[in-house]
Amino acid sequence: MDTPAQAAHRIAEEFKASGSRPTQLIQAIKDELKLRPLPEHNEFLDSLAMECRGGRVGGEAVLEEAEYGGAGRMVLSENVTKRLGTKELAAVNQQQATFLLNKLVPLLVTLDQLVWTVWKNIAPESKTKRQSGNILSVPAMIRDYIFQTKSYKEEEMNPVFEKTQQLAAGLIGAIGPMGRTYGRKQAAKFAPMGIQNMVKREGTKGPFLGGDQAKCWIKYTELFEDLHEDQIEQEIHRAIVRYTEDLMRGSRA
Repeated sequence: MDTPAQAAHRIAEEFKASGSRPTQLIQAIKDELKLRPLPEHNEFLDSLAMECRGGRVGGEAVLEEAEYGGAGRMVLSENVTKRLGTKELAAVNQQQATFLLNKLVPLLVTLDQLVWTVWKNIAPESKTKRQSGNILSVPAMIRDYIFQTKSYKEEEMNPVFEKTQQLAAGLIGAIGPMGRTYGRKQAAKFAPMGIQNMVKREGTKGPFLGGDQAKCWIKYTELFEDLHEDQIEQEIHRAIVRYTEDLMRGSRA
């Protein structure tokens, strides 16, 4: 078998001599990669890149198709590289990308199931639903896309990922503000000065002896009697839902 460099040179020469179209070049590259072990893929593609840059195979446009058009390499989007803290748009090794895919898909599926289960429990009446158009969920979309049981356009898929991402961010992000908001509300409700003002405003009645302190104590016990576990849970849920929906609306704005 030819070395990777020899194979790249041969394909470049054949393409140049025959005047084939770029799609035929891509197919020739795919066929060559099927015959070679993964460690040789990058060497072959690098050699072909040199042939392209040398003008043998139609210039940079064909080079981009040959390297990133499904012939064995992948290139990260600018959004991904930015999140990873790099500006490099280098090609990604397919074997390593496959390894990461096998790790990331279960993580994404588990996260998707978790956040939507939590959301359904705390916000059953919310208009924010898991289904987006004809796509039921992220796991269903990934399965259909990878195994090609259904065909989706990019504009159909993006909102599904974005919705789960925003929901996860909202639920996790609500933990801090929700605690502060609820704590502030309860502190204001049971603060001595707040109860005194409430007694004066409502004209709370109390025993003849004891004066304002007795009236305040009666008002405090009334407020505390209304403080049930279910009520606390519902108030916390409402605070989380409100924060999450505000965040999701802000993300879509």
